[in-house]
Amino acid sequence: MKLLLMLPQRLSTKIVGVLISFLLIALCSIGATLMLSWQLEGSSAAINETGGLRMQSYRLTSMLARLVNEPEQAVLRETVTQQLHAIDATFARVQRGDPQRPLYLPPTKTIHASFDQVAQRWRTEFEPLAIGVLEKDAIARLPDWKNYLEKIDGFVSEVDALKCGHAIMALGGGRAAVTDKIDHAVGLTDLIKIGAPV
Repeated sequence: MKLLLMLPQRLSTKIVGVLISFLLIALCSIGATLMLSWQLEGSSAAINETGGLRMQSYRLTSMLARLVNEPEQAVLRETVTQQLHAIDATFARVQRGDPQRPLYLPPTKTIHASFDQVAQRWRTEFEPLAIGVLEKDAIARLPDWKNYLEKIDGFVSEVDALKCGHAIMALGGGRAAVTDKIDHAVGLTDLIKIGAPV
């Protein structure tokens, strides 16, 4: 053991040691960059999926309007049922995530709570109303239809707010953990009020 310590270290040994150290640092940096990219990509996919909920909600509204205003069509009823299943599947997909895609909500309690609130509102308010319009006859479905129409814009606004929250988090404008730094250059500007001319 003393013999090894007494051997003079060659310059080539020192250079190889430094190179290996730099290689390990570079590999750690690459790994951290890949992990960050994976997280951002997963959050971006969640933003896209929640944005799709808006479109799916309006598509469902359009189909329900046709169901209320047109003569009965079995094909239309089946299409409405498929749209309801598609919305449920979107909520389930975003909630459970998909590590192979990647798709997952940002790891913040606020975003998860907002998503849970929107999903719960869909399941307890809007889905039952849509099913009521689908399953009832022409006259009996009108109260459910009117109630659905009165509330759908508020639901879509919640989905939009959730989507904006995802986007701001993905860009660094929020914290996933208390130790995370906030990029104060990220945020929303030039917001207009509801009903303002555009």
